[in-house]
Amino acid sequence: MARLSVDRLSLRVTGLGAEEGRRLARMVAERLGRAGGNPRGAVTVRRLRVTVTASNDAGTDFLSEQIAAEVLRELDRSVATGG
Repeated sequence: MARLSVDRLSLRVTGLGAEEGRRLARMVAERLGRAGGNPRGAVTVRRLRVTVTASNDAGTDFLSEQIAAEVLRELDRSVATGG
């Protein structure tokens, strides 16, 4: 299994302060790290954009799980279609 490497992770989240936003970004990165790599082997995806909609009372744990899952789904789609 290939390793997952993320050069930059940017989040735009309405309603979070700077510190909570940094915490959310760390949580997403940790979840992506635990997910491992791509079973299809090494590929390069220059940019990946995802949108996740959640209720106003969604906590950072839930948000990080949803964001990481959507990133992985989009990455898989991107790899399957050749980028």
